[in-house]
Amino acid sequence: MSITLRIYHADQSLERERVDSLKLPGQDGSFSIYPNHMALLSILEQGTIWYTHEDKKKEYPLSSSALMRFSNNLAEIWVD
Repeated sequence: MSITLRIYHADQSLERERVDSLKLPGQDGSFSIYPNHMALLSILEQGTIWYTHEDKKKEYPLSSSALMRFSNNLAEIWVD
């Protein structure tokens, strides 16, 4: 089972990736999400989104805060 990660940009572009896990920069520190995690809504802080797929680590830098919603193995992140 995997997570669908969608990152939405202000210019309406979209990045889409299938991932096995996420590590996100939250307001109170980083936290991880795995498949079948409970539904969650969070504000992300400037930092790095780390994710894995097939044992390969990838990263996505956040230059400002963002909003993240997770439900039904879909992680959606809105960035400026």
